[in-house]
Order: sequence, then C-alpha cells, then structure tokens
Amino acid sequence: MFRAACGLVLASQIVLVAMLLQVTGRSAIAFSFLGAPMLGVAVLLLALSWWRSREGSHAKMDRDPGRGDSRGGRT
Repeated sequence: MFRAACGLVLASQIVLVAMLLQVTGRSAIAFSFLGAPMLGVAVLLLALSWWRSREGSHAKMDRDPGRGDSRGGRT
C-alpha cells in the first residue's frame, strides 16, 4: 500500500511538472482532473497505512508479557 501511494505521488508530481513547463489550459485541466486526485488518493493511502501500522503497535503492547509466546524463544 505504501509503494502504491508513493507511485501515485510521483505520478501526480510528473503531471505538475508538465503543467509548469508548459502552462496552457490543457495542462491545467490535466493537473486538476489527474494530478490533484492522484495526490489526494496517495495521502489517503498513506494515512490508512500509518493508521494500520499504529493499530498493530497497540496490539503488540496489549499482549501479556508473561505468556511466553514471544519471539525470544521462551516457551
């Protein structure tokens, strides 16, 4: 999910650079309908990825340390 978000950010920035190099109505429309939505979806994917990783870290903290099922090799 993180890689997809990074790819969307890069694609939106390519559209932005194309618009900056040739400022026309067509390039502005392309950024408005392609670049900005790709950037928005990327931000949502990154936020979702961050939220899911944060949720997983709480699950690790909620585990009972005395159970012995950790990766330390204790049984």
